[in-house]
Amino acid sequence: MAECQDRPVCFLQLKAFGDFVIANAAAERVAAQDRQRVTIAIGTHLQQLCEAVAPTVPVITVASPEASVPAIFDIRKLGLSAALKSAWQVRRAVERAAIGRDALILVDGLGMRERFVIGSRPAIGMSAATANIYHGYDALLQAAGIRLAPAQPARAATVRRAGIFPGSRIAAKNLPVALVADLLNEAGRRGVSTDLYLLQGERPDLEASGLPHIVMPRQFTALRAAIAGVDFVVSADSLPAHLAESLCIDSFVITPRPNEFWMPRSVFDHRRWGLFNEPGLIARIGALLSA
Repeated sequence: MAECQDRPVCFLQLKAFGDFVIANAAAERVAAQDRQRVTIAIGTHLQQLCEAVAPTVPVITVASPEASVPAIFDIRKLGLSAALKSAWQVRRAVERAAIGRDALILVDGLGMRERFVIGSRPAIGMSAATANIYHGYDALLQAAGIRLAPAQPARAATVRRAGIFPGSRIAAKNLPVALVADLLNEAGRRGVSTDLYLLQGERPDLEASGLPHIVMPRQFTALRAAIAGVDFVVSADSLPAHLAESLCIDSFVITPRPNEFWMPRSVFDHRRWGLFNEPGLIARIGALLSA
């Protein structure tokens, strides 16, 4: 990796919302003396989230015409024909973006799609053996000669208020209604004030469940503010968990299947995640709430 040393580096972010929040968290760990070497390039669909997160490193816009995740990175949902068209559109947008020609592109994985849209620019990606994306970005930055700041500051010592964020854009990751009810009951039993947060229209099943809840507008600023207002987050395997990580708020992630690569750093490091059907799951979370 000697050829990577001393280059400027650019996180290329063209995929989902959580991916961008993770990359920004990695950029935030860069030591002050190396900040001038780091930029983030984002697709236009990430601009509103970027405004809510407010990165402290320069942000470059990749002006892809697609209004959401480009079809080249969402083939299963949008189909092969759309993906082929998207691949060329994204490649041209990356080529036109104000990314320095000598910048080393950082991506979470350097597969065929990423290689195609990046074109001839130098790039590195995480190896298949990478256990967690946060640690993977640390390794990429260090390979590029980027120094990292110390670990994040300590989190809240006592949980006075918790928030449950049960939704995901992937329906299979939505926390089941019965599980959410059990979580609210356990938090109440432990004497921890806990609110259930729902994005407007995201979980009609929970809105109709009779469980007390707060409906937020579908705005990233509203979601981030809600997370910032609690000491502990219980989340689906989705964006809120990564926003909590970026705000130095402890979280516990509940997922239908193991997915450690995508867990927030502290969740991965302390194994604060569990499965929908895991025996003793509610008691585990309750113990964290009242620790």
